[in-house]
Formats: sequence, structure tokens, C-alpha cells
Amino acid sequence: MRELDYTNSGDPTNLYHNDGKGRIIGSTWGGVELKLYASYSFIAPFLTAEHFLFSDNNIKLTFLGELSPVSMNAGMSIVWTPIAFLNFGAGFLIGSGWNFAGLFNGLGRNINGDIKSEPFYGPVMQIWFNSTLMFDVAAVLPENLKRWTHIVMVVKPEFKYKALLTVNDSQPFLWEADEGENLNGFIFKSSFFLGYQIPVIEDYTGENKTFIRMKHKRFKITTGFLTSIDPLSLTHYNDSTMANKGWGSDFCYVEFGPIMGFELPNNFYVNLFLFWKNEKIWSKDTVGNLFYQDRKYEDWAVYFRRFAFVFGWNF
Repeated sequence: MRELDYTNSGDPTNLYHNDGKGRIIGSTWGGVELKLYASYSFIAPFLTAEHFLFSDNNIKLTFLGELSPVSMNAGMSIVWTPIAFLNFGAGFLIGSGWNFAGLFNGLGRNINGDIKSEPFYGPVMQIWFNSTLMFDVAAVLPENLKRWTHIVMVVKPEFKYKALLTVNDSQPFLWEADEGENLNGFIFKSSFFLGYQIPVIEDYTGENKTFIRMKHKRFKITTGFLTSIDPLSLTHYNDSTMANKGWGSDFCYVEFGPIMGFELPNNFYVNLFLFWKNEKIWSKDTVGNLFYQDRKYEDWAVYFRRFAFVFGWNF
């Protein structure tokens, strides 16, 4: 790993690009991300037993909706919990994107570095399969020790298929104002969380309701560290590898940082995140090339990715 050292912007002498076309490089503060999420779940007991590991076994069906200034998605997921510390899930989202105010692009093909603005060019399909392993130290301790020993761990691997259905698998595309480096195919994602949970006020009113929950007085604080892989391409892993001085189709993106969550009375919740992420460093003679597949991987670096504030209400 080394530090990013590209400080020239729009160099006209081709010092930072060798394909006749260049891009502006240099410092930037990043961007703002805004998305509204909505979900509604039905929960039914399934294969339950009297043992504490099986007493809450269930199937959960959730309808999903997402809306951002440049995109809209809808879909559903199903999660089966066969034992207290493990569940299996699958789901899908389908949506499309548009241009917002002529400034933010939600969907378009990346044709040799020229990213098109193509509102509703086609549907973007996302299908996933995952499992979640959860462990709470308090669950295996005596009752008198449970309240203040909630050391929690969550591991969640996921396989996802993501595709713009109107292009072939070798055509890159932009989705939701990203860098325009998406390719149709399977990707692998995973997350690992280790933290501590403080149940300041315990109240489980309405937890067993199938439909609308009753308002609770619960106040719970969870803090810890989250590490995630997002994404690692499986379909295109060998297209242009780092070892062969390609553009890094086998590069593994890792995002990490501390998070803090507040479960508040009256079914409200707040989550705070500070995340860093690794990124490719291109060779100095290709870093300015307009098309990302015309650049050559040289090294990697870590940069501050985002601060996030999430506010929600469970009803």
C-alpha cells in the first residue's frame, strides 16, 4: 500500500494518460448520497420447538422499496430462521434510473469512458442469496449476567447477481451515479461485525405481532466495528487481473469502520457510520486514461469513504 500522489488536474501534455483522451484527476471532497428505504414484513412461526434454540424459528417475507433522486427499486425478500443463531435469505430488486436536474446520472452505458445519460434505458435486476450467523455471549450465560454481557458478532456472506438487462455482459454501465464500472454478472459480498450492546431500557412489547407493532419503550445502544467486502467480482474475476498488469478485475474492495446504533422508544432508530475503503492506484502513465479498462493496476491505497446518518421508524 502507498499514498495517492496524483495532484495534477486535466494535464494537457498527456503525462498522466496515453490513449489520446484524458480525465480530470486530483482532489475532491466526494459526494452526497440520499436514499429512502421502505419495507413491510410478514412473520410466521415455522418448525418451532420448546428448546430455546428453536422456539423462535420462523419465516419472514418482506416487501422492499427504494427511492433516490436518480433511481427507484422494488422487490421482496424471504428469510428462514431454522435455529436461533442462523438464518438463510434470498431476494430480488428490480428498478431503473434517470437523470436528475442535469447534474446527477442514474443510468447509462460507459462506452470507452464516455458515460451516457440514458434515463430508463432498461431494468436493473439484483438477485441475492445469503446466510447470517449471529452470536451473543449473553445467550449462554446465567440469567443474572445476561443484561450487561451482550458481546455480539454477526457474519453475513452473500452471493448477488446484478445486471442491466438491455446490455451484454461485457458492456460497463453506470448505476445510481456511481463510477460507471458495473458489469453484468455474479459478485460476492460479505460483512463481519463485532460489538457490544447496552440494553438501557428493556421492553419487548409488540415483538410477537405479525402485522403492525405496538409502540415500545425500549432504549438500546449498540457500538462496534464493521468490515465488509463489497464487491468482489466472480463472473469477471479473470478478465484483466492485477498480476497481469490489467485494470484489476480481481481487485477486492474492503470497507471498514466504527458504527453506533440507537434503538429508541416509540419504534424509532438512529444509526451512525464512519467508513474507510481501499481503492486501486493506477500506473502514472495510465491514471488519466478516460476509460477505466485502459488503465493499469499498480498498487492500492486507503481513503475516507463516507459518514452516514440513518434515521428510521418501525411500524
